[in-house]
Amino acid sequence: MWDKSSVMRMPEKNLLYTEIGDCPNVELAVNADPVFWKVIKQKAGWQLQANYVTGLYRVVDENNIRKAWGSPTVMEEKFKRLTREEFLEPGDVIGVARKKAWKIYEHYAVYIGDGQVVHYAGDGNDFSGCVSVRKASLESFLKGDTDYFVLFFHKNYTMPRKIQVRTSFNLDDIGYDRNSILPGNKSARIYSPEETVRRALSRLGEESYHLLSNNCEHFAVWCKTGVAESYQVNRTVNTVLELLIKN
Repeated sequence: MWDKSSVMRMPEKNLLYTEIGDCPNVELAVNADPVFWKVIKQKAGWQLQANYVTGLYRVVDENNIRKAWGSPTVMEEKFKRLTREEFLEPGDVIGVARKKAWKIYEHYAVYIGDGQVVHYAGDGNDFSGCVSVRKASLESFLKGDTDYFVLFFHKNYTMPRKIQVRTSFNLDDIGYDRNSILPGNKSARIYSPEETVRRALSRLGEESYHLLSNNCEHFAVWCKTGVAESYQVNRTVNTVLELLIKN
């Protein structure tokens, strides 16, 4: 017989834990009295459960429907957000895939509270007209798309994890890549929500947008970490370098 307590102490530095994040999920009914799952937290009928065998976590609602599953730290965060009135909190770095652009890119912002964001954007859309750091409503930032995510930063991770606001989504919706957004950068830190908001507001009116070195993602990540990095640019550069090497 296995030792349940020893399984639950498996370190989150394990590759499975750190890479898996917020997993693609189909909402399914689960056993109300599961054999291999332990209740970690409860709130308003919802439960955060941990699997004795894999060590992974899942979020189950009051009707025993699985709402999310994945890494322990990420699921703890998603459980907290799903069981409170507002999913977002001031200081969040948020992103949305532009579906009308066939998900060619993701647009990023810093949520500052009261339904407002600060982001690098143009007069009419993300790029047209005068592109500057500006305030906008969350609604105008999303442009009718409610399928957004929070870029979750944690001290145990070398790169942030996307926590989807949705509880049902597939792999294609994530656009996930294992390339680090902050690869070995020891100057990076995680600023408090208050400081993240302050940093975002401090750059209002800036007009120094550059697709490769100072885009909306560079800006939002800098507000949270002090390092201007872009996962999208890193991915593109790595892809080009791989093609050059092969040829």
